[in-house]
Amino acid sequence: MKIVVLDAKTLGDTPFDKLQKYGEVKIYERTAKEERKERIKEANIILTNKVIVDREVMEGNENIKLIGVLATGYNNVDIEYCKEHNIGVVNVAGYSTESVTQICIGLLMELTNKISKFDQYVKSGRYSSSGIFTCVGGEYDIHEISNKKWCIVGLGSIGKNVARVAKGLGAKVYYYSTTGKHEDPEIERVSFEEMIKTSDIITIHCPLTDKTKGMFNYKVFQEMKKM
Repeated sequence: MKIVVLDAKTLGDTPFDKLQKYGEVKIYERTAKEERKERIKEANIILTNKVIVDREVMEGNENIKLIGVLATGYNNVDIEYCKEHNIGVVNVAGYSTESVTQICIGLLMELTNKISKFDQYVKSGRYSSSGIFTCVGGEYDIHEISNKKWCIVGLGSIGKNVARVAKGLGAKVYYYSTTGKHEDPEIERVSFEEMIKTSDIITIHCPLTDKTKGMFNYKVFQEMKKM
């Protein structure tokens, strides 16, 4: 069994030594677009994080049996080609649920609480020299999350975890399902149109697919509520 890792550097110091017991392993720190075909030509198993493995690079290669995506999203692999040629595709579902949730909440807090703006204001000396030790109004206005309508797009493991935290912050939580497969009796499901017109906060946790690509375009942003 021949195993190739195409972009080990994207995983930091992750050790790959345990792969040795499964076969001959070749590890590349990074792989350029023009290097892909040559590097996978003898591989039975391809492991990739961000390198695109598409029809063009797999065409004519009968050695590939399995592609492992070292992440949750798998939009960098041509799933249709793999189905046509009986190539298995697996990802690492659920490995980052807590950390992605934390990043999502952190980014939202930056938008609602203007944390970096206040940080810059204090470091500039304007806070201490203002005479009132505060800054209010205009670009420094903050928005409370409590009682805001927060819509979760994609109610998988990450979406559900974000919903849990959102409820803890006092938001009114709803969800929109891009596939129609996920149901939750504790969260109200809304249509795409209702989500766009009534939500104060929208966070997106669905995979990038042909169906979801371009879901939020210029027209949709124009129709959204303004805070």
